[in-house]
Amino acid sequence: MNTEPRTGYQPLDAPHRPRYRSAPFVQRAGALVLDAVVAFVCVPVPVQVYFLLTGRGGLQCTWNDNTEVCLTDPADARLSRIMFWTLATVFALAFSWAVSRRRTLGQAAVGIRVADATTGAPVSFGRATVRTLAMVVSLVPLGLGFWWALVDRDRRTWHDLIARTTAIAV
Repeated sequence: MNTEPRTGYQPLDAPHRPRYRSAPFVQRAGALVLDAVVAFVCVPVPVQVYFLLTGRGGLQCTWNDNTEVCLTDPADARLSRIMFWTLATVFALAFSWAVSRRRTLGQAAVGIRVADATTGAPVSFGRATVRTLAMVVSLVPLGLGFWWALVDRDRRTWHDLIARTTAIAV
């Protein structure tokens, strides 16, 4: 058994080697797909199926003096509002869950957790919030910020770089 005291000394020219394993791109993509399924399938798909099965949801259009006038049934408008507010609630719940747990539902399902990029420690509530909001930056230019994980040495996306975080395979 080695009884020498540990000093914490590390030469300055030693490369930084994190003690964690970054999540592979495929695992991160799987989490993103699961998050998209939750966001875009749970509400819009059932509503569209309802519209198809009931024959509702179509506009009634007529021509008046070379002008097309389209009207919708008030019940369809009410259902559209219900769909909007349900979707907004799903997004709000997913956002609050992602920030409070420091990972999205998809990341939890595929075994990824978000950590500090230098230490591997769990991130603070503030950094988790910044990372979640910065996902918009990764998404806006055709999702390029998400694809960045393929070329980054540490497999980090733009929102990871902004928040100084990384995704770790658990």
